[in-house]
Parts: sequence; C-alpha cells; structure tokens
Amino acid sequence: MTSKEQLISIVANHSDKLLLPNNKWNSFSVHTNLPTYEEIKEIFSSWKNFKKEVLIYIARQNKDYFYTNMYWDQYAEENSFPSSKTYRVLFDGWDNAQKIVHGDMSKGELKKKFLLHIAKEHIEKFKDKRNWDNYARHNKFPILATYSTYFGNWDNVLKLIIEDSENIKEYVNLKPNYRGITKEELAIILKEHADYLNKTDQWSEYARIHALPSLSLINRHFSSFNKMKKELAIDNINQKNRDLSKKELIIILNKHANYLHTMEQWSEYARIYALPSVDLIIKQFSSFNEMKKELAIDNINHKNMDITKEELILILNEHIDYLHTMKQWREHAKIHALPSLGLITKHFTSFNQMKKELAIDNVNYKNRDVTKEKLMLILNEHAEYLHTMEQWSEYANLHALPSLNLIRKYFSSFTNMKKEMEIEK
Repeated sequence: MTSKEQLISIVANHSDKLLLPNNKWNSFSVHTNLPTYEEIKEIFSSWKNFKKEVLIYIARQNKDYFYTNMYWDQYAEENSFPSSKTYRVLFDGWDNAQKIVHGDMSKGELKKKFLLHIAKEHIEKFKDKRNWDNYARHNKFPILATYSTYFGNWDNVLKLIIEDSENIKEYVNLKPNYRGITKEELAIILKEHADYLNKTDQWSEYARIHALPSLSLINRHFSSFNKMKKELAIDNINQKNRDLSKKELIIILNKHANYLHTMEQWSEYARIYALPSVDLIIKQFSSFNEMKKELAIDNINHKNMDITKEELILILNEHIDYLHTMKQWREHAKIHALPSLGLITKHFTSFNQMKKELAIDNVNYKNRDVTKEKLMLILNEHAEYLHTMEQWSEYANLHALPSLNLIRKYFSSFTNMKKEMEIEK
C-alpha cells in the first residue's frame, strides 16, 4: 500500500494530472497503479486537500524559486510545474502559499532572501554594477534600486555574497528580538549605525529595513531620541545644510547614486535621510545634470519614459508590493523615479485594469471587515508603526492597512490594542 507521503511524491512528478476531471484521472491511475479519484478523496478528505498537499510538496522541493509569482512562473514553465495562479486560487492568495512553504519568515526577510538568491546565482554579472540594471531588466530580475532599498547599498550585498556566502541563510533568517536588551547593549548597536541617527524619521526607515531597534525602544531606555544622542555623544551632523567640500560631497553622493536620477527623486530621498540638498549640489557642480555627468550616473528615469507595455510590466512586477493603491504607488514612484500613474493609465486604460492584468491581489484592509485574529496578525507585521495614532493613520493610509476605526471596533481604543498586543509605548 502506497503511503500518503509516497503518493504525494509520485504525483508531484505528474502535477499536470491534478487538473484532470475524475474520469480521466481514473484512466491515468490504472496505468500507474495509483489510487482512484474516489480513493484519494477518502485518504485526503477531499480532492482539493490532495492537490494542496502535492503543490506544497513541489514548492518546498523548489523553494529557492518560490519567491515572487513572476519568478516562480518562469521556473515552473521550464519544469512543467503548476503556475502561481494555481497556487493563488487554491491557497486564497500567493502570500498564504508562501507562508506555508517558507515558514515563519516575514515579507521583508523573504524579499531579502530572494534578492540574495538572484545576486548569488548571477554573481559575475552582479559584480558589474554599471551594467547590472540592463542585465536585470532583460532577465526580469530586481534592479539595483531594489537592492538599495533592502540592504542600504550594493556594496553590502556584494560583501555578504563574496565574503560571507556560507552565512547568507543565517543572515536572512535572523529575526532580532530586542525585548530583553540592556541600555548598554542598545548603545553599542546605535553607535554602529550613528550615521543614520540624525532624525527620528530617518532612523525609523533605516531601522525598519535593517531590523534594528525601534524608536520606542530607544525612548524606553533614554527617555527621548535627543537625550540618546546627547548621552551617546552622537554628533548631530545634518549634511543637508553643511558646507561640504566638493570631494566630501562626491563621496556622499556616490554612496547614494541610485537616488540621483532626478532632482525630485533626490530631494525627497535627501529630506528623509538628512543628506546634501539640491542647492548644495548645484553650488559645487553648477547644475544637477553636471553633477550626474561628472559622477557618470546613468540618466535612467522611468517616470515619463516612452516605454513599451512589456517593459512597463517588468518594472511594475519588481515593485509589486507598492501597487495596492494609487496613493501608495504615487509616493513610491516619486522617490524611486518609477513610471507615473499617467504612464500606467496610458498602457492599461486604468490603474485597476493594470492590477487585474498583472494579477495583483487587491488586498485592501482599510475598510475590510476582518476578524480580530486576522487583524492582530496584520498589526503584528507592522508593529513598529503602532506607537501613535498619527503614525499609524498615515502609514495605514499609504499601505492600505486597517484603519483606526477598525482597530477601535475590536479593541475599543488604540491604547487598549497596544496593551493587549504588548506593544511598547
């Protein structure tokens, strides 16, 4: 008698047969000595459960490719595996299937793992920083701006792959727990990242990307952000208004070259990270374009570029997490010099039509009547933005997350929610 595990393993090699109607499956099972449609339903409670177990088995056996739906589809087509659409239908969304396959990893950790996998698989091309974006677009891989968003800069990724390749898995799966951290331990961590402690919003964004201590944890140990800076003697050098020499300015700009495509992009990025202003750049280089010329920065700006629909789809798929709402995309596109809403509408007739064609799940929790348990899961994933009502309101609006009203509905107040979920004040 074939065990459940053996049966799943055998059928995984014939996954196309899972979509057959019961009479055709029975014909197939006769020739392969497999259980009939009715017998399988009895073993697994339902045919759907059987399909789900086979699909998860396939994905786990190939989990290095089970990241974005687009990346999986390319691999699945080459190996005759079920498409991402099959997973989305059976598991009520791609995210749910990923959670089962990859375990407890957050979306951020999963994204980092995917980015490292791509870079490692194509290391020789990735080392060529100047030509990576062209290679990436041709092969539908993430561009350098995406790596910068998750790892700070290109050098950090390269260092991880070349110097510490055997520890990539440990690095990606690392999920720091700072609950029991002492003030002294916190001070050591903060001093290592002192360059990003100019302003609270600068630190919040940097800490979120790099899984570092939150503002609330800093306030808990030092009573305020400014007192922490004073106590640790962190020089509050705001490079935005500092009169830097041209040589110093070039060093800074080269570190953030991925955000120098347009003045608008740099202005927004520099504001968040307290970096040299456009005025200072113009003062040292005579014009913004002159600076780009001198620093040999590629003038790739997708915002108003007359690209084809196919090229636009490639770009949008790389930033799929920011396509839930028009406001969310507008903010993200502004910072990263990505295609405008006008260009999207030009190729797809509307924003919603684009989401439909790209099979982007329209998960908008803002006004959705989710259960309290589901709400708690969502809030836990974004706990670092739950310190104040104002902070959450702005963040939730941008990312289509549960509104304050929905939180009050289940917890009676924002404060009660924080208490029940043990979120630090």
